[in-house]
Amino acid sequence: MRVLVAFLLLLVACEREPYAPGSFPGAAIPNGPVRTMGCLDATFRPVRDGGLDVLHVDLGNRCWRPTRVDLRALRIQMTDADGATFPLTLDDPRHEVETLTLDTMTHAREHFYLSGGNLARARLVCFDVSHIAPDAPDAHPAPICIPAEGAHG
Repeated sequence: MRVLVAFLLLLVACEREPYAPGSFPGAAIPNGPVRTMGCLDATFRPVRDGGLDVLHVDLGNRCWRPTRVDLRALRIQMTDADGATFPLTLDDPRHEVETLTLDTMTHAREHFYLSGGNLARARLVCFDVSHIAPDAPDAHPAPICIPAEGAHG
């Protein structure tokens, strides 16, 4: 019985800390501003990695109930040095991006290739996150816009 109790105490001690609203522990690079939509916190960082455009996504659930996230509803726009704008999209040729549920007080990190532009020419990259949280339809957060120096990794 003592062994079982000791094992359970060790298991509890090793559990990950719950997600703290607005924090994304272990981020390899600093993220942009955080937007909150109901229970969902989201932040994004576009980078160039080996000549490819990559989007780092951090998501957190600040509530004690699950929340859904739909990254297919994310709208990304790049503005180049000449002022021309281009829509960017998550590169998802196998249609694997779908609405998922983020468990209570947890966070997730994903990385996606981007298509439709070239971050090396970007002056500004903006993310419209207003529709990625189906459980918070009344949330209307401001877009996240990151200057070009944030797009170079």
